Amino acid sequence: MNTIWTSQYQSDAVARLVKAGEIVPVRTSLGAPRMTLSYPLSEQIRPIAPHGRIFKLQGDAFDTAYLRQLGRSGVHRFQVAFESLWDRYPDRDLVLCCFENVWAGEGCHRRLFAEWWFEKTGEMIDELPETAGIDEPEPEPTQLGLLD
Repeated sequence: MNTIWTSQYQSDAVARLVKAGEIVPVRTSLGAPRMTLSYPLSEQIRPIAPHGRIFKLQGDAFDTAYLRQLGRSGVHRFQVAFESLWDRYPDRDLVLCCFENVWAGEGCHRRLFAEWWFEKTGEMIDELPETAGIDEPEPEPTQLGLLD
Protein backbone atom coordinates (compact mmCIF):
# COMPACT_ATOMS: atom_id res chain seq x y z
CA MET A 1 0.00 0.00 0.00
CA ASN A 2 1.28 3.42 -0.92
CA THR A 3 1.76 6.07 1.75
CA ILE A 4 1.51 9.84 1.63
CA TRP A 5 3.92 11.94 3.67
CA THR A 6 4.56 15.65 4.06
CA SER A 7 7.93 17.39 4.25
CA GLN A 8 9.87 20.50 3.38
CA TYR A 9 11.72 20.82 0.08
CA GLN A 10 15.08 21.14 1.87
CA SER A 11 14.72 17.84 3.74
CA ASP A 12 17.72 15.52 3.57
CA ALA A 13 15.30 12.61 4.05
CA VAL A 14 13.38 13.58 0.91
CA ALA A 15 16.63 13.75 -1.06
CA ARG A 16 17.76 10.34 0.23
CA LEU A 17 14.45 8.63 -0.51
CA VAL A 18 14.09 10.19 -3.97
CA LYS A 19 17.61 9.02 -4.81
CA ALA A 20 16.72 5.52 -3.55
CA GLY A 21 13.61 5.50 -5.78
CA GLU A 22 11.26 5.12 -2.82
CA ILE A 23 9.26 8.37 -2.95
CA VAL A 24 7.96 10.93 -5.41
CA PRO A 25 8.23 14.56 -4.28
CA VAL A 26 5.09 16.55 -5.04
CA ARG A 27 5.02 20.35 -5.05
CA THR A 28 2.18 21.82 -2.98
CA SER A 29 3.27 25.46 -3.09
CA LEU A 30 2.19 28.06 -5.63
CA GLY A 31 5.78 29.06 -6.27
CA ALA A 32 8.53 26.68 -7.23
CA PRO A 33 11.50 26.42 -4.89
CA ARG A 34 14.16 29.02 -5.66
CA MET A 35 16.83 27.03 -3.90
CA THR A 36 18.67 24.31 -5.78
CA LEU A 37 17.31 20.89 -4.91
CA SER A 38 19.37 17.72 -5.15
CA TYR A 39 16.40 15.88 -6.66
CA PRO A 40 13.98 16.48 -9.55
CA LEU A 41 10.63 18.08 -8.74
CA SER A 42 8.30 17.49 -11.66
CA GLU A 43 4.96 16.73 -10.00
CA GLN A 44 2.49 19.19 -8.50
CA ILE A 45 -0.97 19.06 -6.94
CA ARG A 46 -1.92 22.70 -7.30
CA PRO A 47 -5.25 22.58 -5.35
CA ILE A 48 -3.30 21.82 -2.15
CA ALA A 49 -1.51 25.18 -2.39
CA PRO A 50 -3.27 28.14 -0.71
CA HIS A 51 -4.63 30.37 -3.47
CA GLY A 52 -5.31 34.04 -3.92
CA ARG A 53 -5.90 36.12 -0.81
CA ILE A 54 -5.62 33.05 1.44
CA PHE A 55 -1.86 33.13 1.03
CA LYS A 56 -1.68 36.53 2.76
CA LEU A 57 -3.88 35.60 5.77
CA GLN A 58 -2.56 34.61 9.19
CA GLY A 59 -3.69 32.37 12.05
CA ASP A 60 -7.34 31.34 12.31
CA ALA A 61 -8.31 33.44 9.29
CA PHE A 62 -5.83 31.47 7.16
CA ASP A 63 -7.00 28.12 8.56
CA THR A 64 -10.68 28.91 7.93
CA ALA A 65 -10.15 30.14 4.38
CA TYR A 66 -7.77 27.31 3.49
CA LEU A 67 -10.09 24.63 4.84
CA ARG A 68 -12.91 26.17 2.79
CA GLN A 69 -10.65 25.96 -0.30
CA LEU A 70 -9.98 22.27 0.38
CA GLY A 71 -13.68 21.64 0.88
CA ARG A 72 -14.47 23.21 -2.49
CA SER A 73 -11.89 20.93 -4.14
CA GLY A 74 -13.23 17.90 -2.31
CA VAL A 75 -11.71 14.59 -1.28
CA HIS A 76 -12.42 12.93 -4.62
CA ARG A 77 -10.28 15.44 -6.54
CA PHE A 78 -7.29 14.69 -4.33
CA GLN A 79 -7.89 10.93 -4.46
CA VAL A 80 -7.82 11.10 -8.26
CA ALA A 81 -4.58 13.12 -8.17
CA PHE A 82 -2.92 10.65 -5.78
CA GLU A 83 -4.07 7.62 -7.80
CA SER A 84 -2.80 9.22 -11.01
CA LEU A 85 0.64 9.68 -9.46
CA TRP A 86 0.68 6.11 -8.13
CA ASP A 87 -0.26 4.85 -11.59
CA ARG A 88 2.81 6.64 -13.00
CA TYR A 89 5.06 5.75 -10.06
CA PRO A 90 3.96 2.33 -8.81
CA ASP A 91 5.42 1.11 -5.54
CA ARG A 92 6.51 4.60 -4.49
CA ASP A 93 5.20 6.75 -1.68
CA LEU A 94 4.28 10.38 -2.25
CA VAL A 95 5.70 13.27 -0.23
CA LEU A 96 3.78 16.55 -0.33
CA CYS A 97 6.42 19.28 -0.15
CA CYS A 98 6.58 22.98 0.54
CA PHE A 99 8.93 25.39 2.30
CA GLU A 100 8.25 25.45 6.05
CA ASN A 101 10.21 23.44 8.61
CA VAL A 102 7.51 22.05 10.92
CA TRP A 103 10.17 20.26 13.01
CA ALA A 104 11.36 23.77 13.99
CA GLY A 105 7.82 24.80 14.96
CA GLU A 106 6.87 26.59 11.74
CA GLY A 107 3.21 26.27 10.79
CA CYS A 108 2.41 25.03 7.32
CA HIS A 109 -0.57 24.40 5.08
CA ARG A 110 0.67 20.88 4.32
CA ARG A 111 0.02 19.86 7.93
CA LEU A 112 -3.40 21.52 7.83
CA PHE A 113 -4.10 19.53 4.65
CA ALA A 114 -3.00 16.36 6.48
CA GLU A 115 -5.42 17.08 9.35
CA TRP A 116 -8.26 17.83 6.91
CA TRP A 117 -7.49 14.63 4.96
CA PHE A 118 -7.58 12.56 8.16
CA GLU A 119 -10.88 14.13 9.20
CA LYS A 120 -12.43 13.36 5.79
CA THR A 121 -10.92 9.93 5.09
CA GLY A 122 -9.51 8.51 8.33
CA GLU A 123 -6.12 8.17 6.56
CA MET A 124 -3.07 9.57 8.35
CA ILE A 125 -0.49 11.69 6.56
CA ASP A 126 2.57 12.04 8.78
CA GLU A 127 5.52 14.39 8.46
CA LEU A 128 8.48 12.48 7.04
CA PRO A 129 11.07 11.99 9.80
CA GLU A 130 14.49 13.42 9.03
CA THR A 131 15.95 9.98 9.80
CA ALA A 132 13.92 8.34 7.02
CA GLY A 133 16.12 6.60 4.50
CA ILE A 134 19.11 6.28 6.81
CA ASP A 135 20.22 2.69 7.03
CA GLU A 136 20.49 1.46 10.58
CA PRO A 137 23.99 0.19 11.33
CA GLU A 138 24.32 -3.54 11.47
CA PRO A 139 24.60 -4.71 15.06
CA GLU A 140 28.01 -6.00 16.02
CA PRO A 141 28.08 -9.77 16.20
CA THR A 142 28.07 -10.91 19.78
CA GLN A 143 30.73 -13.21 21.03
CA LEU A 144 28.51 -15.40 23.14
CA GLY A 145 30.24 -17.90 25.26
CA LEU A 146 33.59 -16.12 25.45
CA LEU A 147 32.93 -14.73 28.91
CA ASP A 148 31.22 -17.79 30.35
